[in-house]
Amino acid sequence: MALPPGAEDDLRRTAVVRAVEAVSPAVVNIATDRFIEQRGFPSVRDWMMGTPRRWQVKTQSLGTGFVVDPAGWVVTNAHVVAQGDSIHVKFRSGDGVENREDEGLLAKVIATDPRSDLALLRIEAPGPFPFIEMGSSHDLLIGEPAIAIGNPFGFSSTVTAGVVSAVNRTIQLPTGPVDGMIQTDASIDPGNSGGPLINIMGQLIGVNTAVFREGRNIAFAIPVDRVKSVLGGLIDPIRSSQVWAGFEVRNRGRALVVDTVEKGGPAERAGLRVGDVLGRCEGGEPCSVYGFKAALLKRGPGERVALQVRRAGAAAPVDIAVPLVEHPGLVLLRQRLGVEVEPRMMPQGDGSAAVRYLVKEVRKGSAAERVEIRPSDVVGMLAGVPLESADEIATLLRDIPREQLVPIRVFRETRGGWRWADTEILLD
Repeated sequence: MALPPGAEDDLRRTAVVRAVEAVSPAVVNIATDRFIEQRGFPSVRDWMMGTPRRWQVKTQSLGTGFVVDPAGWVVTNAHVVAQGDSIHVKFRSGDGVENREDEGLLAKVIATDPRSDLALLRIEAPGPFPFIEMGSSHDLLIGEPAIAIGNPFGFSSTVTAGVVSAVNRTIQLPTGPVDGMIQTDASIDPGNSGGPLINIMGQLIGVNTAVFREGRNIAFAIPVDRVKSVLGGLIDPIRSSQVWAGFEVRNRGRALVVDTVEKGGPAERAGLRVGDVLGRCEGGEPCSVYGFKAALLKRGPGERVALQVRRAGAAAPVDIAVPLVEHPGLVLLRQRLGVEVEPRMMPQGDGSAAVRYLVKEVRKGSAAERVEIRPSDVVGMLAGVPLESADEIATLLRDIPREQLVPIRVFRETRGGWRWADTEILLD
């Protein structure tokens, strides 16, 4: 019995196919070029003449990334773009045939977080670009479909499918142990690093990062909830540790939609709601997600951000002014430990830099004074958790009960360099 016209395509176009069709245009091949200077005798004649020469050798590594914003913001793994002198991103061609003569578009590294193995790039060409919608990873189901897209061994736009095998795995990366990882049996090979792991709805759930070489079909991805948290800090790590508005936005098509509103935060108090669509931003057209965040971080505590939103059920746009406040992570450090801190970018000894929290003042009679924390110390860890962002500090200090004794690690600069000391602190 013959199938009616079009029915065969309908049977073949499964949910996996539809998800891949939606996401693939936003996946890019990343070529990182590095030029290594060499000195010696490139020819026998040079050797015989005793005239050493200098020349450069070009090396190239390949990886994968994906666009998260129509303005051209790209996410990948930090190790994919490490030590690169120039970076090009290449989109899949419309006919699927790879043009090896096409170098792609030049991209610039905006910031990296080596510990999380994440990097944020910006394409140096005008958009808009196709982008991936971010999903969530806190509610992943063991056994739900997981789809990896990448460029293993240089084979562009390769798709593999599997399931979410497990969550909250801890794995060892070159930068140290990383917890909370997603485990999947979707095949991931060299060149897939930095590519998207998506769900059946075509939403990002993770960033493909590592493979367990001793086994088969065991791979790991950074969960998207962590990606969202890290990316906010990468745009302006210092300001994102100082200023807080209490809401996040995401792209929906070409619109910006309020994705989360913190309970009790300034946005909620101003009347902003989840699902509100930004119609105008500070009198201008809606920005991209990361362009909006970058503009927000140029403000200081006490300033207001004027928004005009479209709301379901409202006959006309609603004007809302959201006040910016000091980040609750810094407020809680003051309240619970009794320290005033200043976020600073500090070298980490591996060529990278990260935000650390330098003590500027210790309050009399505070928990910090009782364990002899001093100005110019750096609060490095609390309750076994590295303090690497104000968001992490706020979450941690909200969860620790009052008058609980917890371990703390403090770094102090001495004549011989930085030294660390471990003790326990009774939090107020």
